[in-house]
Amino acid sequence: RDNLLAMVRSASSTGAVTMLANLTDVRRDFQKPWVRAVNNRINPHRQIDFFSLGTSIISSDLLHPNGNGYQQMALRVSGVLQQMSDQH
Repeated sequence: RDNLLAMVRSASSTGAVTMLANLTDVRRDFQKPWVRAVNNRINPHRQIDFFSLGTSIISSDLLHPNGNGYQQMALRVSGVLQQMSDQH
């Protein structure tokens, strides 16, 4: 958590727009506890929620998003960028 926040602060100090997202869910049962633990640390600071997209976006390797999953993730990022643009 501290490393992620340090990276966000460092990037922000250069004028870059920073956004933090949580991890997607996985279909590998042995990795689910780790993903949830990491997301529990990230969630209070995130702007983008990928986890809530569920496991239907996960490919046959049980870990990475499939093509549709990446499309849904891009739409989430686009929505957050649009909200940020509307606020400024």
